[in-house]
Amino acid sequence: MAKTIEQLGSGGQRLAERELGWNRHVIRKGQREVSSGIICIDAFSSRGRKPTESRLPQLLEDIRAIVDSQSQTDPQFKTNRLYTRLSAAQLRIELIPKRDTATRNCRHPKPFANDSMS
Repeated sequence: MAKTIEQLGSGGQRLAERELGWNRHVIRKGQREVSSGIICIDAFSSRGRKPTESRLPQLLEDIRAIVDSQSQTDPQFKTNRLYTRLSAAQLRIELIPKRDTATRNCRHPKPFANDSMS
């Protein structure tokens, strides 16, 4: 990409952006890589939303505590798997009070909008 722009000469970045649909910032990055000999590596894996486990480390234990009490074995004993009749929506409803309790025990709980009125 950068070598093509060099061949186009002055105004090559704008021409490539307009005619080929290339982003000028990417073109400049490529030209810097060619001139310096150093390849810039993007940190795509570092971007995005963090895993739920990092924000809520107790979540798996809380889910197991709820599901284990309502699990049952296969009635025909064909597998070793446990089954539960608990839906994801019901599990969420049961997890919310646990989360609120954990939030109350935090050092800096989130303020509620209605607390200022009392």
